[in-house]
Amino acid sequence: NKDIHISLLVDYFERSEETIKIRIKQMNRKTKCNYTYYNGKIKMITKEGIEWLCKNYFKQKYLELLEEYKMELTEKYIKAGYPYDMP
Repeated sequence: NKDIHISLLVDYFERSEETIKIRIKQMNRKTKCNYTYYNGKIKMITKEGIEWLCKNYFKQKYLELLEEYKMELTEKYIKAGYPYDMP
């Protein structure tokens, strides 16, 4: 299950819980989708919702994730024996 508790996004995005809740409300209005739900008494957000927030409101985090992914791919490329720096 990739859905997570909204409070975990405070550390992930390095923003206050209030800021994250505001952005989630804005996201739901803009997309006309509801990426959140209650699991018992815990408000959860889907992985699609997290991705949307990342791309649209917290772009610095999105860029950091892209850079990490690029580095992982580069390491795999080098380990596979391909030349890294092409002319």
